[in-house]
Amino acid sequence: HMIIALERYYGPLAILITDSGEEAQMASIDVIWQVWHENLQRAAMAVDRMMTLRLVSANTIVAWVFKTGTICSSDDRYKYNFGWESLHVAVNKVIARVDDVRADIARIRQDSPSDDADNRISAKQEVLKECERDVSETLVFVVKNFVQVIDDLFSANETMSSYSSLESIDGVQGSTSKENILFFELLLFTKAFIRHYYQSIANCTAEIKKLAEGAKIPLTQSVIKSSLQV
Repeated sequence: HMIIALERYYGPLAILITDSGEEAQMASIDVIWQVWHENLQRAAMAVDRMMTLRLVSANTIVAWVFKTGTICSSDDRYKYNFGWESLHVAVNKVIARVDDVRADIARIRQDSPSDDADNRISAKQEVLKECERDVSETLVFVVKNFVQVIDDLFSANETMSSYSSLESIDGVQGSTSKENILFFELLLFTKAFIRHYYQSIANCTAEIKKLAEGAKIPLTQSVIKSSLQV
């Protein structure tokens, strides 16, 4: 019913969201969270469908996840899981668009070798460039937000700035300091994200290295740079 309703009312929704811009997109994600906050599968389906219909962008979803602090809300498991699931839905969706366009190009080449096919392939290649650019922008935006949230939360903490490696993670996890645990969790999540999407991140390594160099905490810099060396 949810998918049918989104498609049935796509026209009015598209007009409202287009007229109001990113604010309306953020509000849409808020509504998804409010309605399906106890059903992660439904919530993820709604986010995915909104992206398919181009009602929300990947970067808006990423911005919502970080601005609302969902990735730091481990005490609220529903919100925490929804944030992470939405983040991966957004990134996976833009990557899937690249795969879809590449498949279209391969199909055209196989099915109809002709001048018309060459024109269609040329048009698809332009779409492919745009989709690949979207992937790079989204991945860079995610890492930028990881760096920003770590800087905002911990750059004033001298203890955090003194850490030089993640080797003490087991000891920190066993401590009673929620601040320490959150700090190391965010670093580990940043590392895991870069490693997981490394194949796509390879196209924007230079931009991510610049983000690492701009991080206020030395350990953030080293974690990101080492994660790029797979």
